[in-house]
Amino acid sequence: GPHRDHFIAFARRQGRDAAVVVVTRWFAPFTDSGRHWPGPENYDAALNVGDYAAEGFADADAAQLRLSD
Repeated sequence: GPHRDHFIAFARRQGRDAAVVVVTRWFAPFTDSGRHWPGPENYDAALNVGDYAAEGFADADAAQLRLSD
């Protein structure tokens, strides 16, 4: 999505299991000039998880997970 440059993501795999970490960066434009911390609904970006199952998300079979979830 248009906010993809505001995230850094990496994964660590062991066999078929993986842990994915996603953190925000450069989120000052989403803070209303520093007045509030941005909520996840402010971001329009997705993480491509390919052939992995994503437990804990509404659509665990999706190839992309919305970062707002």
